[in-house]
Amino acid sequence: MRFRGNYKGFFRTQESLVLKDEAPSAKAVLYLFRVVMTGLHLLRTREVVADIRLLNDAGFRLSFIAELIERKMSAGEKGRLAAGERDKLLEEARRLEVQLEPAAAASGLPEAVENLGALDDFLVPLRLAAG
Repeated sequence: MRFRGNYKGFFRTQESLVLKDEAPSAKAVLYLFRVVMTGLHLLRTREVVADIRLLNDAGFRLSFIAELIERKMSAGEKGRLAAGERDKLLEEARRLEVQLEPAAAASGLPEAVENLGALDDFLVPLRLAAG
């Protein structure tokens, strides 16, 4: 399924960025979670939600998300994880990532988009109008 592959690819890319640094930024870790949570939510509900707060409230309920958001907001790009936090958070993110396969199998979403041209005809003018 295309959706599963896209989100798994996005996840792997962000995971590799987080792994490059023993103390990655809260922003990078939040992005890792946002990618996998958005993918799972899409596959489970057929709804795209990219706001990590809404995703967390809608069912993930990960206790550390609010704290990471606060750290990012208060320290900006300099908001870093403390020693030892990265591996624990990566483990949790990977726990979610393995759920993409069963969620995709149960989603009923098509393997490929058959009306991609019509979708482009609909979306491109909307995006251009939004600026």
